[in-house]
Amino acid sequence: MAAMLAGCEKGTPPATGSRSHSKEPVVVVAEANEVDGSDPTEIELTRKLEEKRRANGGKPKAKNNAGTKSATVATPTPPAPQAPGPGEQRCFECDGQGQVTCVAPGCRSGYLTCPGRCLKRNQGTWVPDTAHGGMAAKIKVPGGGTWTINEGHAGEVWVAQGGKMVSQGPCPTCGGRQVIRCKTCDATGKTACELCEAKGAIPATWKPTDNPWFNRNPDLVRLQDGRAFLAKEVGGDDVVVMFKTRTGEVITIARAEVTQGPKKP
Repeated sequence: MAAMLAGCEKGTPPATGSRSHSKEPVVVVAEANEVDGSDPTEIELTRKLEEKRRANGGKPKAKNNAGTKSATVATPTPPAPQAPGPGEQRCFECDGQGQVTCVAPGCRSGYLTCPGRCLKRNQGTWVPDTAHGGMAAKIKVPGGGTWTINEGHAGEVWVAQGGKMVSQGPCPTCGGRQVIRCKTCDATGKTACELCEAKGAIPATWKPTDNPWFNRNPDLVRLQDGRAFLAKEVGGDDVVVMFKTRTGEVITIARAEVTQGPKKP
């Protein structure tokens, strides 16, 4: 133990393949190449893994943000969209489904990254864990030294104490899931289409870039060549401007070509 406390030198930590509530952190020597962050699908994969770990008879249990077990909450089924009637067309925003992908910032499949201080699999620097398999978080300890924590302990709150990292147990905000439910879509990943008001049909005279809802949208961007789209300004200078569209695409356009930009909050 003395060797591990003095700069995280070689030691023989116990193998770990699942979450542990022990106060002793998992410490291994990391010598592999660093991998910063993770793929954006990691949140969804983590959510499924945590649901599986907490399965009871094959049925996952829901938890509130404090980590307390509770009954599974049924999400109300939205009304079925209407078929286009006379003088109408299928809504081109939702393709007639009445629902669109949730546009809440950071929402992925109905879940948001936990705002708490827990160790997250999609944040920080991760390296292959040659001792236990999988990946491990590489963390610099205040005062010197580096500790690595196996991914089986993701979702726990880790703090530096006496020159080492110590687990405080599952995160009280997310219960160890690393994600929380999106309140905008109630964890469904879908919200009612604003263009057709969840009806699935709109007036036949409406066009994708020329209709009442689109024209009054605060994120509307119009260009000199006639193109129009919904996006937020995320950077640029006096010459160019960078926009992030609702699909997540980042595009750079000459500022002189922008005839109308998104309204600033």
